[in-house]
Amino acid sequence: MRARGFTLLEVIVAVVVLELGLLGSLATRALVARALSRGARAEAVAAFITRRLEILRATGCSRRSDSSEVLSQGRQPVDSLAWRYRDLGDGVWRLAIRSVHLTEQVRWRVDSLETEFACGA
Repeated sequence: MRARGFTLLEVIVAVVVLELGLLGSLATRALVARALSRGARAEAVAAFITRRLEILRATGCSRRSDSSEVLSQGRQPVDSLAWRYRDLGDGVWRLAIRSVHLTEQVRWRVDSLETEFACGA
């Protein structure tokens, strides 16, 4: 008559399979956390650029001065914007914005954006 229950080999295999599943779950969790962090950082940078661009376009006809601004989270600089205006003639101006921001890999990335606007006479 055979005894009921699991053999030692079956228990070891079950524990190994369970361990692999848990390790896979932890790795996925770390990837999701990193992706959320990257998304939050990208959202903050995009909002910073959009807000500054709207201000510059709204005030561009009355006052134009090349300048820069830095966005920090705590003591850590996250993004640096520099902008300049260029007169294209006939009341048309080009606004160029250069963004230098910190990536998740702790490297600086440079992006630029240009837009034109007209000022009435």
